[in-house]
Parts: sequence; structure tokens; C-alpha cells
Amino acid sequence: MFKKSAKHPHKTASRRPAVFDIFCHAFTYFWALVLLYPIAFIVSLSLRRREELGDAMFGLLPRHVRFENYVDAFKVMSRFVLPIPTLMMNSVIVVGLAVLGSLAIAVFAAYAFAVLEFRGKRLLFYVVLLGLVVPIPMMLIPEFVAVKMYGLIGSRLSLILPYIAFGLPMPILILTTYFKSIPREIFEAANMDGASHIRILWSVVLPISRSALATCAIFLGLNFWNEFPLSLVIVNDPNLITVPVGLANVRGKGFSPWEIIAAVMLITSLPVIAIFIAFQRQFIEGLVQGSVKG
Repeated sequence: MFKKSAKHPHKTASRRPAVFDIFCHAFTYFWALVLLYPIAFIVSLSLRRREELGDAMFGLLPRHVRFENYVDAFKVMSRFVLPIPTLMMNSVIVVGLAVLGSLAIAVFAAYAFAVLEFRGKRLLFYVVLLGLVVPIPMMLIPEFVAVKMYGLIGSRLSLILPYIAFGLPMPILILTTYFKSIPREIFEAANMDGASHIRILWSVVLPISRSALATCAIFLGLNFWNEFPLSLVIVNDPNLITVPVGLANVRGKGFSPWEIIAAVMLITSLPVIAIFIAFQRQFIEGLVQGSVKG
């Protein structure tokens, strides 16, 4: 009698993890399908004929595959907006310089918050983090007024500088958390050798923080590449528009070539997808290692 009662809790305890594991796996696969469906839908839309666009809601497989949509995408963009290579080059220049500027400032700020001691550090850190909850559309008018006041309208700096300002809070948070996880003995040993803070940051901290820097770069790059409201309001030169504004301009020409827009979306997304695939290991390592110690 006692033996049966002793075995019963063990069986119940072994069942619960099994049921929980099955639920987690099922939810993971379900959520993966939810995330993959929009991508599959765009791919399907880009391969359809225009007369078949009404069938896109009922199935992902087009009845007639039309790869000519990708050729037409280059023609339509060159005729009505900008050539796709020019459009992507505008985004690459703006996003690349904005990411480099944000990371350069964030590295120094994160090092100060993580290593140095000064009055008001905690309050200043919280003030910086407030930028995470301020949406870009809320700051459109102040940003436009500031850019116009400094005479930056019509240049790429009108977009790069606001991107840097809005992009600082996230890398500062990630890098500060990561720098705090570095053993203090490393900094003490470098100080005993007479190394300055700049030397410690350049020769000690940055080489072991590549995964965190890659994580921040991917985060910033994705956000800047897909940003639309600020670039729509500030950039008034049609030759300097970025990819999201170029896609919106196609829709605003009085017709709706959805199959062409879908093809352009896939073409302009290829660099971002390639960069993410190439650096996905560093991205995951940066997230995991940066959360070891707060």
C-alpha cells in the first residue's frame, strides 16, 4: 500500500514536464508559422499575374508563376520613383552612417555607466532609457524644426543625425549590461598597468564585446532600414529618399501594382536578410551574454 502511494507522485511529476514540453514545442511551431506566413504571402504575391491578385487571400500557390514581375519592378521604379540600386544605396549610406554614429556614442556612454563613478549616474541612465518609450512620430515636428533651423534640409544629415539620436537608448542599455558582466579584475589589472580608460576601452573591452556590438548593429540597422515617418517628413529631395518612402511613392502614383510592390519589397529586403543570416550567431550570443548580469 505504501509502495503504490510512493510511486504515484513520481508518475505525476514525470507526466507534467512531458505535457509542458509538448505544449512548448507545439506553441513554438505555431508561432513560427504565424511569423512565416506574411513572408510566404509576399513571395506568392510577387509571383502572381495582376488578374490573379484577388486569389491571393485564399491560397499561397499562384496558378501561373510570373518571374517577369521582378524585371518589371526595376522598370517601374526607374520610371516613377528612383532606380532600385540608387534607392538601396541611399538607404545603405544613411543606415550605415547612423549605425556607426550610434554605436560610437553608445560605446563611450555605456562604458561610463558601467565602469566610472560620478554623481547622478543612475538618474542620467534612467533619463537616457526614456528614449525607449518615446515613439518617433511623436517627435516629428520638433525634429523637423531642429533640422530646418540648422540648415540640414536637403542633405543626408537631416536623416542621419535624428536616427543617431533616436537609436542611442537601445545600444546603451545592451552595452551597459554587457560591460557590467565583465569581471572587475580585468579593469583593476589594466589600471595597475597604467592603462587609461581610452586604452582599456579600445584594447580590453571592445575586443571581447564583438557579439554585443553585432547585436546592437543588427537592431539599429533593422530599425533604421524600415523607418518611414521621419524619412517621409524630413527628406524633401526625391533623389535622396530611402526604400520605405520609395515604396510609398509607387503606391501614390495613382495605381496599385501590388505584385510589383511585393517584388520590390523582396529585392530591397535581401541585404538585410543576408546580414542577419551572416551574423545571427553573434546576435544570439550578444543577447544571451548581455543578460547575465544587470
